[in-house]
Formats: sequence, structure tokens, C-alpha cells
Amino acid sequence: MDFLIGLLYSWAVGIKSGFLMKSDWFFFPLSYLLRALGGIPVNRKERSQTVDRIQQLLKRKGQMHIAITPEGTRSRSEKWKSGFYHIAVAAELPIELAVLDYQKHEVGIFEVFHPTGDLEADLAYIRSRFSANQAKYPEQYTP
Repeated sequence: MDFLIGLLYSWAVGIKSGFLMKSDWFFFPLSYLLRALGGIPVNRKERSQTVDRIQQLLKRKGQMHIAITPEGTRSRSEKWKSGFYHIAVAAELPIELAVLDYQKHEVGIFEVFHPTGDLEADLAYIRSRFSANQAKYPEQYTP
């Protein structure tokens, strides 16, 4: 549901958006639909190429919002993945903090954060801006 809500939100507010998704999902015929919706396949085994591909994509398409979930999974994990942060730093892009707040029934971008290059401090700040109370399944929230 998060994917659908996020997609509808971007359409409603007129944001040109894309999203990163595991390349395993990009198979015929689903790949045509995912790409049409803004899907960008990511091969997790080739992480270094992701930043380069995002930079090339932005050069071709101009300004674009790219949704990346730091949990990286639908199940609970012990920590966030930091790929979104490394992409933003390498591409010199701000990070838009967005929320799907199921408790308040709100969705949107609530802050634009400019990474400082201090991974631990920046991630601690970003994590502090979110809460398990916002999650649809609070028991699966990754702090």
C-alpha cells in the first residue's frame, strides 16, 4: 500500500518522480509497467553503479524526485540501509524526508535535509524525525 499511496501522492501534487526497486522485479511483462511508473531497477550486487546511473538519469531527465525506502524491506530489520544517503552525497542532492503517517492519515514531504557528509550524525537526525507511531505496523518499524 505504501507504494500505491506514494505514487498517487506524487501524481496529485505534480511531482515528477521515480523509485528504486530490486531488479528481480523487472521481468516481462511487469518491467514495462514498472518503468512506465518511474521504476529504476537496482542490482544490489553492483552498488557502486547505482550512484552513476542515478546521476546519468538526472542529467537526461532533469529535476526528479526519487523514492528510496531506508528500511529496504517489508519486514522488520535492525537498521536502515544507507544507500539513499550515499547516493545523495555523491550526487550532491538534498534528501526530502517524506512520511506516510497512518495514525494521522497524512502523506507528504515534510522537510528537505542537506547531508553534511557525517553519515552517523545525519542518519541519527533523520531517524529522529520519524516514529513507530506513524507506521501502519508499529511492531515492524525499524528504529
